[in-house]
Amino acid sequence: MYEWCQEQFQHTRDSYHYSGSVPAPGGNFPQWMVTRTNDQSEITLRALGRVRKARDNEKPHQAVIEVSFRGTAIVDNWTTNLEIKLEPLQVGEKVGNVHKGFQDAYLLLRGELLENIYTDLEALGGPLPGTILIHSTGHSMGGMLAMLAAYDLGTRGISARVATWGSPRLGDRDFVRCYNGVVERTLRLVNKFDPVPRLPPDPSQPIESDADLVHHLVGKLASKAQVACDYQHVCPCVQLDDGLSSSAQHWLGVATVVRNGMLKRTDGSATRQDTPVNVHDLVPHSLSSYGKNLDQAKHGSGASRNSALSDAAISAATLAAQSLFATGAGGTPATDQAPRSGSHATSSGSGAGTAQPSWRSLFANVAGSVAAHLADTAAQQGSENSNARSRH
Repeated sequence: MYEWCQEQFQHTRDSYHYSGSVPAPGGNFPQWMVTRTNDQSEITLRALGRVRKARDNEKPHQAVIEVSFRGTAIVDNWTTNLEIKLEPLQVGEKVGNVHKGFQDAYLLLRGELLENIYTDLEALGGPLPGTILIHSTGHSMGGMLAMLAAYDLGTRGISARVATWGSPRLGDRDFVRCYNGVVERTLRLVNKFDPVPRLPPDPSQPIESDADLVHHLVGKLASKAQVACDYQHVCPCVQLDDGLSSSAQHWLGVATVVRNGMLKRTDGSATRQDTPVNVHDLVPHSLSSYGKNLDQAKHGSGASRNSALSDAAISAATLAAQSLFATGAGGTPATDQAPRSGSHATSSGSGAGTAQPSWRSLFANVAGSVAAHLADTAAQQGSENSNARSRH
């Protein structure tokens, strides 16, 4: 399974970065490319593909279609992503409703895509339906296009397998039921703190982890969130990254952002350097994040993960503490200077002159508490691993 995932990942990466000749030499992927551009001549949609003879491990199929779809790359794509209106499905058995923006994007590619596929199938001798297999893959928006292509061809008697990376929900319950009756296998790969697989936001989803809570709060702030309750994923996800390590890195990022913000309030120096923040730890949606976690899923060491977890948790707790010291006990900058002219202090009874805790100090508290808990968990896991090794 890992080798198949690795090949699909490579095809997905090619959908973003391939710049070689098309068709690629020696019959390699890709043999054709389908694109659409906007008024500024920017490529808004891109699909790569080829048709080849089946390998031994793909028999009794005679021919294999491989296609990958590029995800969100420019502002036009985000416009497509944010349009969450459902509309009736226009391909295949036309059962259920799907995301209007994604369906519109697929329909723009569909004619040329199918023409390339069937031309290449004819060149292989025209294998009969039932002897053809499609591997369809994509990241983010590209995953939705990959699913629509697999479903479309699946209704034509072609066996369909799909791998998506960080892709949102595509359609409603009726579409999901019809899709799963046609598509043989879908592998939906996600990173724990990637918000995109939770789009469109659905506040009714259960909260079972710290990532669920973060995305639940974000979803409640999103407009039209109630509409998303009609959306369903086609299958359960497979989380690529290690949950505890991802939490430690995420909250380390949160604590770093909070600390930078607090120091900015207390130190106006132009020479002050903010602690760098890895955006991929805060929002691990990039394809490179998925590639890193896919590689670690196969080669990662439990001991190294626990070490990284402990380091990140301790760093997060330290940064959170620094943020709190920077704000003082009440959430305001810790300073001996008198308030500047024009500043306002709150006064209420015996609490006169004490500011209410700020949102930054609240986040610092949260990040520090989570990090401390993760550090304890890492230490416990390390102890359990040591005891297990000593018994053997």
